[in-house]
Amino acid sequence: MTGSGQDNGAGEGAQNTPKDDAVWQIALDWVMRQHEQPLDADGVADLRTWLDAASAHREAYEQALQVWRLTGAKPSSAD
Repeated sequence: MTGSGQDNGAGEGAQNTPKDDAVWQIALDWVMRQHEQPLDADGVADLRTWLDAASAHREAYEQALQVWRLTGAKPSSAD
């Protein structure tokens, strides 16, 4: 924790910000969308654009994929 009372996002006890939660939800939405049906060419392009927009997007997507795989389901791969 910093002196301001805000978490710096490193280490144990790191808290998600609303932005982090939004990114996680979008990542999970992509994974679920892929599970429902394979992405068409436009969907793949949209996913790639979102993934390339920020490293946090790719990290959240990879985490969402990992969670999905741990449940025993695998979405079709577009990455």
